[in-house]
Amino acid sequence: MKKRIYSLVSLLLLSMLAVLMVSCKKEEAKESDYNRIKIETKELKVLISPENPPFEYEKEGQIVGADIALIERIASQIGVEYKLVEKNYADLMDALIAGEGDIVVSAYIYNKERDGVDFSNVYLDNSLALVTLNSEGAISSTDDMAGKIIAVQENSQSDFYVSDFSNLKNIERCSYVSECMDMLNNGDVDAVICDINTATYYLKQDSEKYSMISLRDTLEKYVVAVRKGSDLLSYVNGAVSSYKNDEDIEKTIIEHTVHVEEAPVDDTGNGEG
Repeated sequence: MKKRIYSLVSLLLLSMLAVLMVSCKKEEAKESDYNRIKIETKELKVLISPENPPFEYEKEGQIVGADIALIERIASQIGVEYKLVEKNYADLMDALIAGEGDIVVSAYIYNKERDGVDFSNVYLDNSLALVTLNSEGAISSTDDMAGKIIAVQENSQSDFYVSDFSNLKNIERCSYVSECMDMLNNGDVDAVICDINTATYYLKQDSEKYSMISLRDTLEKYVVAVRKGSDLLSYVNGAVSSYKNDEDIEKTIIEHTVHVEEAPVDDTGNGEG
């Protein structure tokens, strides 16, 4: 009787082990984003927030920009075509974790506190700038921001930066930088804080209309995001490395941003309080 019970227990344990092994194999296959994309979908879904020149913006019905050039390199590393999936900047990470896309490439800043994702090596070190209309009494430094209304893109480095100012009248948070600029043009805000290359792009459009102040004390590190543990990260880093080593990132930004005179620099600190 004992021998029979022992045999049944052994058989049960072996069955459980077999089920566990099969489950593990399925999980391993499920975890390989590379295999899924390369073999099954044959398409890399890239989450972006458009209307963010010179990184991603629409021109003649196509999304172009410096980030698009990087996306092309990543897709080439994997050996597939890519598809752009447009989202608000603030929703990009949640969309990535939810599986709506495979990677995020959208002038996205490194954030070590963000759960559920891994970040690539940095592909661009950047800074912020303050954009105002050319008019009497315009803001000429962060000290002049007291009592003013400032527009920023929600969840961007600009948003985090301006949140440290306790003496502003209000902060308007927009889905896109273009919305911030529309508010500035309509007189709804006093200034826009955004990426310095984006600010340069708008200044290039109408240098008589806008002024720009470089915020030297700011730093942005642009990275590509993948889901936590994704095996796409090595392919992304390979593309990032070649993009930086070839100095194509700087060349591409210049291609999408006509040169303007160097902006004045604000050295007054972050103006907190």
